[in-house]
Amino acid sequence: AEQAAARAVADVRMLRIKLGEAEAQNDRLRTIVAQMRSEMERVTLKSAAPSHDTNENMEMLAEKLRQTEAVLRRVTAERDKLISISNMLRADLKRAHSSALREPLAEVQTSPAQPDSMSHSIKAFDDHANGSVGGGMYRAWEGWRE
Repeated sequence: AEQAAARAVADVRMLRIKLGEAEAQNDRLRTIVAQMRSEMERVTLKSAAPSHDTNENMEMLAEKLRQTEAVLRRVTAERDKLISISNMLRADLKRAHSSALREPLAEVQTSPAQPDSMSHSIKAFDDHANGSVGGGMYRAWEGWRE
């Protein structure tokens, strides 16, 4: 019973850590979107100046705009995934916290036949974080700027 309670406390701590990581990743995404917006404003102001190669500049700007829109769509989708994971982790944390307060320590056990939702949430977060969220988005942004 004490092991189950200790495991529940450890799970709650782990969920808080993962939630913090998801929120930090969301903040980084917002920073990147802000950088992209300021870069687009700079490019727009630069293109307003008269140029002798207007047609080439327009084509270059149109291509950069397409690239930026693609990156923005991908970053927005990744942000939505992070928000979903964050919401799932918050729900699991709230559920774990409320069940730990309601149930006596002797009753805090998970059934081996059913995976507990906290472990599932942590695995889902880890799988997603090890996927395309960080590396792919940052590589795309760096490639766009070049």
